[in-house]
Amino acid sequence: MPVEGKYPSCASSEQLANNFADFFDNKIDSIKKDLSTKSANLLCSHIMDTTLLSKDTKLESFAPTTTEDLLVLTQKLVKKSCILDPIPAKVLMECYTDLLPVITKITNISLETATVPNNLKCAALDPRLKKDSLSTDEFSSFRPISNLKFVSKCIEKVVATQLDQHITSNNLDEPMQSAFKKHHSTETALIKAIF
Repeated sequence: MPVEGKYPSCASSEQLANNFADFFDNKIDSIKKDLSTKSANLLCSHIMDTTLLSKDTKLESFAPTTTEDLLVLTQKLVKKSCILDPIPAKVLMECYTDLLPVITKITNISLETATVPNNLKCAALDPRLKKDSLSTDEFSSFRPISNLKFVSKCIEKVVATQLDQHITSNNLDEPMQSAFKKHHSTETALIKAIF
């Protein structure tokens, strides 16, 4: 059955999925190739010399989390579901406090071993149009949105929180960074540039 409408036309949904997978794989390979051709000195010229950091400022390991901390960090996540999750979000919300000790244990094992189990690395990819004005017939008009399993998101949230705390408490953040930084945006970057 042909797939038409909001995606490039293909003979079947399977072919469309394979075409998107090939397109995004090639795009990633192209980016990797571009990065590897750049000079290491050029890439490292803007990165802080880690030899200047004292041992106290290095993040050697992640601290285990508690069920209470994980509950606070993941309350917003519980409402979101991934098609790869074995339990839909609606059901998970009803028994979340009962499952929290198990999820905490999985998260802490991941933190202790500095690994994420392979089955938690799988994501459901949803190609989304970059802008409404772009053509839906071109694969380059789409960007991949990956949706991870709930437990993967829990691990990610704990790691991001601890990393952010480490960066902030050791004054390691880049003062000129605006993207992906709390209370910073394109507006704050523009204000810095103007004044």
